[in-house]
Amino acid sequence: MGRKPKEREEFAQKKIRPRTENPKSSYDEPPAFSFKYIRKSHCLDCCTLEEKKDLAEALHKRKDTSWNDLLFAPKNGLGYEKINGGWKVSLPEEHKEKQMLAFRFSGNKPIVGFKEREIFYILWIDRAFNVYKHSKKRG
Repeated sequence: MGRKPKEREEFAQKKIRPRTENPKSSYDEPPAFSFKYIRKSHCLDCCTLEEKKDLAEALHKRKDTSWNDLLFAPKNGLGYEKINGGWKVSLPEEHKEKQMLAFRFSGNKPIVGFKEREIFYILWIDRAFNVYKHSKKRG
């Protein structure tokens, strides 16, 4: 029992709208998170149940915040930091030229990856702080 042809046409017209606004910068959009390139050495299988829960909450908290707002948020809060060296792991050849970023979850553990358009591709869930050298806090 499908819709009648006229109903289908009306339904399609409501759902499909031509894009009239100018394309936005990806920094105006909230991040979408992807595990497409995650490294097996630092993936979800290595995390405890609590860390998996914390990771899901960390990603969920950022789902409505634009990249621009995340850029200016504290790095140990919702924001992120740029990672410019000090690698303890080998960077994947296909991603060596990308700017690596780290978000935090579960007690400041890093989620390391790169931004491409609005998508953040997670490469490492750094639960043991062994992906890159971390600076020590000075008091």
